[in-house]
Amino acid sequence: MESDHGAADGFFLEYFDDAVSLGSHARRLSQYHQYKKDGGGDDTGSGFPVILAVCQSRGLARRMIRRAR
Repeated sequence: MESDHGAADGFFLEYFDDAVSLGSHARRLSQYHQYKKDGGGDDTGSGFPVILAVCQSRGLARRMIRRAR
């Protein structure tokens, strides 16, 4: 996907399922955090990609937001 300025825009899409343990989801968030700390996305020139997280339930969404902060 190209933006108006010619730079490639990117995003990560994650689906968080209620049947999977919260610890597994938290580890995935930690992987994104580590990727950013390691300079992930710097080589694209457009910065770190957006993370689009889709949660199966509102309860899981609230817990994942707290973890992400």
